[in-house]
Amino acid sequence: MINITVGDSRPIFKQIVDELHIKIVKGDLPPGTKLPSVRGLAIQLAINTNTVAKAYKELTALGVVEAKTGLGLFTRFPERSASEKEQMQQVKQAISHFIADIAGTNIDQETILELIENELNTLYRINDK
Repeated sequence: MINITVGDSRPIFKQIVDELHIKIVKGDLPPGTKLPSVRGLAIQLAINTNTVAKAYKELTALGVVEAKTGLGLFTRFPERSASEKEQMQQVKQAISHFIADIAGTNIDQETILELIENELNTLYRINDK
């Protein structure tokens, strides 16, 4: 379900957040999908439960998961309530993080742009359904 990359510049909790967020937005984890418990995911990934709890807390703040008392944590599609200006700022911030993450690769700009375009096309095809 989730892959942790040793040596990644991002903390482990952020890797979890990023991977789950992408899977939720792309539809790989549709709304209503139950996520593993904090303990269950920690065991699965062989990491501390506090790391998973921190990731789940951030995903909740992003609005892509919700806790249902006594049942667990479930995915939900984020509401688009932020203003256009706030959304633009979020996109710029995400792009800055992405650029920082790929800065050390030897992949040329044209290939990177092609990969981005393919992912965007997939995302918008899913959201148009």
